[in-house]
Amino acid sequence: MRETLEKVSALAAAVPVIVLASQNDAQLARSIMQQGAKGYIPVTLGFDLAVEAVRFVLAGGTYVPVECFASTESVVPASQPFACLSSRELAVVRAIQQGKPNKIIAYELGMCESTVKVHVRNIMKKLKAKNRTEVAVKAQAA
Repeated sequence: MRETLEKVSALAAAVPVIVLASQNDAQLARSIMQQGAKGYIPVTLGFDLAVEAVRFVLAGGTYVPVECFASTESVVPASQPFACLSSRELAVVRAIQQGKPNKIIAYELGMCESTVKVHVRNIMKKLKAKNRTEVAVKAQAA
Protein backbone atom coordinates (compact mmCIF):
# COMPACT_ATOMS: atom_id res chain seq x y z
CA MET A 1 0.00 0.00 0.00
CA ARG A 2 2.74 2.46 0.97
CA GLU A 3 4.61 1.88 -2.31
CA THR A 4 1.47 2.48 -4.34
CA LEU A 5 0.73 5.77 -2.54
CA GLU A 6 4.35 6.87 -2.97
CA LYS A 7 4.23 6.12 -6.71
CA VAL A 8 0.96 7.97 -7.17
CA SER A 9 2.27 10.95 -5.17
CA ALA A 10 5.47 11.01 -7.23
CA LEU A 11 3.51 11.16 -10.50
CA ALA A 12 1.71 14.33 -9.52
CA ALA A 13 3.34 15.85 -6.45
CA ALA A 14 1.05 18.90 -6.39
CA VAL A 15 -2.15 16.84 -6.53
CA PRO A 16 -3.49 15.48 -3.23
CA VAL A 17 -4.09 11.71 -3.09
CA ILE A 18 -7.65 10.62 -2.29
CA VAL A 19 -8.41 6.95 -1.73
CA LEU A 20 -11.84 5.66 -2.78
CA ALA A 21 -12.66 2.62 -0.64
CA SER A 22 -15.41 0.02 -0.78
CA GLN A 23 -16.35 0.49 2.90
CA ASN A 24 -15.71 2.49 6.09
CA ASP A 25 -12.64 0.85 7.58
CA ALA A 26 -11.07 2.85 10.40
CA GLN A 27 -7.84 0.86 10.40
CA LEU A 28 -7.38 1.25 6.65
CA ALA A 29 -8.28 4.95 6.81
CA ARG A 30 -5.72 5.56 9.55
CA SER A 31 -3.05 3.68 7.65
CA ILE A 32 -3.74 5.52 4.41
CA MET A 33 -3.73 8.92 6.06
CA GLN A 34 -0.46 8.17 7.88
CA GLN A 35 1.08 7.33 4.52
CA GLY A 36 0.28 10.77 3.16
CA ALA A 37 -3.14 10.55 1.54
CA LYS A 38 -5.30 13.64 1.97
CA GLY A 39 -8.63 11.89 1.68
CA TYR A 40 -10.38 8.60 2.41
CA ILE A 41 -13.80 8.34 0.80
CA PRO A 42 -15.87 5.15 1.10
CA VAL A 43 -18.29 4.52 -1.75
CA THR A 44 -21.06 4.20 0.85
CA LEU A 45 -20.75 7.96 1.45
CA GLY A 46 -23.01 8.85 -1.45
CA PHE A 47 -22.27 10.78 -4.60
CA ASP A 48 -23.05 14.33 -3.41
CA LEU A 49 -21.03 14.00 -0.21
CA ALA A 50 -18.16 12.36 -2.08
CA VAL A 51 -18.03 15.29 -4.52
CA GLU A 52 -17.98 17.75 -1.61
CA ALA A 53 -15.23 15.73 0.10
CA VAL A 54 -13.12 15.88 -3.08
CA ARG A 55 -13.68 19.64 -3.33
CA PHE A 56 -12.67 20.01 0.31
CA VAL A 57 -9.43 18.08 -0.25
CA LEU A 58 -8.64 20.03 -3.42
CA ALA A 59 -9.10 23.23 -1.42
CA GLY A 60 -6.35 22.09 0.95
CA GLY A 61 -8.30 20.12 3.54
CA THR A 62 -8.10 16.53 4.74
CA TYR A 63 -11.18 14.29 4.66
CA VAL A 64 -12.01 11.10 6.54
CA PRO A 65 -15.62 10.28 7.45
CA VAL A 66 -16.28 10.51 11.17
CA GLU A 67 -17.84 7.03 11.09
CA CYS A 68 -14.36 5.62 10.58
CA PHE A 69 -13.38 6.87 14.01
CA ALA A 70 -16.70 6.55 15.83
CA SER A 71 -16.30 2.77 15.82
CA THR A 72 -12.89 2.77 17.48
CA GLU A 73 -12.73 2.58 21.25
CA SER A 74 -9.40 4.31 21.73
CA VAL A 75 -9.22 7.88 20.62
CA VAL A 76 -6.37 9.29 22.65
CA PRO A 77 -5.25 6.88 25.33
CA ALA A 78 -5.39 8.49 28.78
CA SER A 79 -2.02 6.93 29.58
CA GLN A 80 -0.34 8.64 26.60
CA PRO A 81 -1.78 12.14 26.28
CA PHE A 82 -0.06 14.66 24.08
CA ALA A 83 2.52 16.43 26.19
CA CYS A 84 1.71 19.74 24.54
CA LEU A 85 -2.06 19.60 25.25
CA SER A 86 -3.77 20.59 28.48
CA SER A 87 -6.31 18.24 30.03
CA ARG A 88 -9.18 20.42 28.74
CA GLU A 89 -7.70 20.45 25.23
CA LEU A 90 -7.34 16.68 25.40
CA ALA A 91 -11.03 16.39 26.37
CA VAL A 92 -11.91 18.57 23.36
CA VAL A 93 -9.76 16.35 21.09
CA ARG A 94 -11.65 13.27 22.32
CA ALA A 95 -14.96 14.94 21.55
CA ILE A 96 -13.75 16.03 18.09
CA GLN A 97 -12.79 12.43 17.37
CA GLN A 98 -16.34 11.41 18.20
CA GLY A 99 -17.61 13.90 15.62
CA LYS A 100 -19.25 16.25 18.10
CA PRO A 101 -19.84 19.89 17.13
CA ASN A 102 -18.56 22.75 19.30
CA LYS A 103 -21.99 23.39 20.81
CA ILE A 104 -22.29 19.82 22.12
CA ILE A 105 -18.66 19.79 23.29
CA ALA A 106 -19.31 23.00 25.23
CA TYR A 107 -22.43 21.59 26.86
CA GLU A 108 -20.79 18.28 27.82
CA LEU A 109 -17.63 19.89 29.19
CA GLY A 110 -19.43 22.75 30.93
CA MET A 111 -17.83 25.61 29.04
CA CYS A 112 -18.88 28.32 26.61
CA GLU A 113 -18.93 27.56 22.91
CA SER A 114 -16.45 30.39 22.34
CA THR A 115 -14.05 28.69 24.79
CA VAL A 116 -14.32 25.47 22.80
CA LYS A 117 -13.48 27.42 19.64
CA VAL A 118 -10.37 28.83 21.33
CA HIS A 119 -9.35 25.32 22.46
CA VAL A 120 -9.88 23.96 18.93
CA ARG A 121 -7.78 26.75 17.43
CA ASN A 122 -4.99 26.14 19.99
CA ILE A 123 -5.12 22.38 19.40
CA MET A 124 -4.84 22.88 15.65
CA LYS A 125 -1.80 25.13 16.13
CA LYS A 126 -0.10 22.72 18.54
CA LEU A 127 -0.73 19.68 16.34
CA LYS A 128 -0.06 21.62 13.12
CA ALA A 129 -3.45 20.54 11.79
CA LYS A 130 -5.42 22.43 9.16
CA ASN A 131 -8.86 21.28 10.28
CA ARG A 132 -10.80 19.18 12.79
CA THR A 133 -10.51 16.02 10.70
CA GLU A 134 -6.74 16.32 10.69
CA VAL A 135 -6.80 16.81 14.48
CA ALA A 136 -8.75 13.53 14.80
CA VAL A 137 -6.41 11.68 12.46
CA LYS A 138 -3.24 12.93 14.18
CA ALA A 139 -4.61 12.14 17.61
CA GLN A 140 -5.67 8.67 16.48
CA ALA A 141 -2.19 8.00 15.12
CA ALA A 142 -0.54 8.89 18.43
